[in-house]
Amino acid sequence: LVNMMRSNRTLETLHIHLTTLEGGEDSHAMIAAALGDNSSIKRFSLFATAGKLTNRAHKAFAKMLERNYALEELEFQEEDEDLSPKIDTFLKLNAIGRGRLLQEAFVGREDWILRLGAVRDDLECLFHLLSLNPSLCQSEERYQMGGRKRKRSN
Repeated sequence: LVNMMRSNRTLETLHIHLTTLEGGEDSHAMIAAALGDNSSIKRFSLFATAGKLTNRAHKAFAKMLERNYALEELEFQEEDEDLSPKIDTFLKLNAIGRGRLLQEAFVGREDWILRLGAVRDDLECLFHLLSLNPSLCQSEERYQMGGRKRKRSN
């Protein structure tokens, strides 16, 4: 399963239902690592009757999302349990195109501004995007000049 998740480049949705999870927390970490290597899966759910995800497993999925730009939906069997804020932030950023911003050779200021507008109600997402590209805080004129101040003429 883990090898298939790593190598498959066409699968977009994967729902896994397990009656037992051999390996416990290590299995969750292996699944998270495999998702980190996958660039096509956008929706993933994991349901196992073996019990809830531990804090360590949540951290493994959060770490995976730092490098996975494709995954937009992540669901576990705990319906009433919220995802960690870090996981939630990365999923939202992936859904608005974080991968495009970080992987394409040239992305214009307008593309960044559009993404900021899409997450304008989420401070974590706004902070993350601005930390990736602090020049967005400059005025457009200064941005076009490469951050240099223009001398005033008298």
